Amino acid sequence: MFNCLCFLLPSIVEGNSFEFGKKYNQSDDSEIDFPQAIERAKEHLLGQGDKLHFHVYMLEEYLSRRFSAFPEFEKREDHNDLLESVDQIRYFRRLIDGQIQITSEEIQTAGSSIDRVTLRALYCDQFPVEKKFLYEISAVSKKSGYYLTHALWALELLKDNGCADQWPQDFKKIEREVTTAMVTYIDNAGFYRDEVIEAIAFLYSSGHSKLVKPEWVNQVAFSQAKNGGWYRVSTNKETNSKTTMLALWVLLEATNPDAARTSWIIAK
Repeated sequence: MFNCLCFLLPSIVEGNSFEFGKKYNQSDDSEIDFPQAIERAKEHLLGQGDKLHFHVYMLEEYLSRRFSAFPEFEKREDHNDLLESVDQIRYFRRLIDGQIQITSEEIQTAGSSIDRVTLRALYCDQFPVEKKFLYEISAVSKKSGYYLTHALWALELLKDNGCADQWPQDFKKIEREVTTAMVTYIDNAGFYRDEVIEAIAFLYSSGHSKLVKPEWVNQVAFSQAKNGGWYRVSTNKETNSKTTMLALWVLLEATNPDAARTSWIIAK
């Protein structure tokens, strides 16, 4: 995909001397080979077979529309059964199938509280939400972790469905609150676990790449395991396919700064 290390980009954060591709906290003259890291991640995922986390397939569809030459993963043997049998997966199938519909009762009772917030945004064109929903998203985001990352994702889904257009000022206010909290969360992270990498990825996909600090991306690259994958948490002994997919996404974003924003929701 890339044949040279030609993207040692200047810092995009004012007052920051970091550059993409430069190793800090080590020797200042060493560099990260981003193309090699990307290819190792792809090879690792392509070799996982049935071990792939199902979220990988959801992200694969999105990333294949966002970036060219993205690999297609072999579907696990229970792929179709999972689509129908696991509620959380079935609800989020709209990300890969624009024809999917669910009932309002399913949205109200689905999964965790953050799943229900995300689903209300995902189906807001079918089940309209009121302005107060924006403030529910804001409240959820204050729990940090996955609640924070999915709050920003919910705002993206509102935008993709055209549901945010009715309250432009309130939407901008809540989006600013959530993205500011996201930056603080990533800055304070120690080990770059799954939800931290996810936070960086969602900043990119939501059109806030200018908030992404080069040292964050470098730290993601530093965290790549010898087998080409990434660990979900620091105590894991095996790498995680979903975390690896998120890290690959971040590296692709960093090396494709001109990629146009892509809707999460496939046209019906």
